[in-house]
Amino acid sequence: MNINELDKKKKPIVIIDKSLGFYKGKILFPEKVARTNEMLKRVGLPDFTKLELERKEKEAQQKSVDESTTDDI
Repeated sequence: MNINELDKKKKPIVIIDKSLGFYKGKILFPEKVARTNEMLKRVGLPDFTKLELERKEKEAQQKSVDESTTDDI
């Protein structure tokens, strides 16, 4: 495969090193995993639906501000 063929492809070409299979199923940093799990038990995960709604509201406000400034010009 040459460069021109690579440029026309829509999918990235990724080569995964087979030797990484050695680490499959192993926990490399058990202390950090335990600490993170404890923190997630106490705090929990954020409400992503609420964050998405806030982001959309911000975009709508910015869009309305942009439209009002273009109307003034």
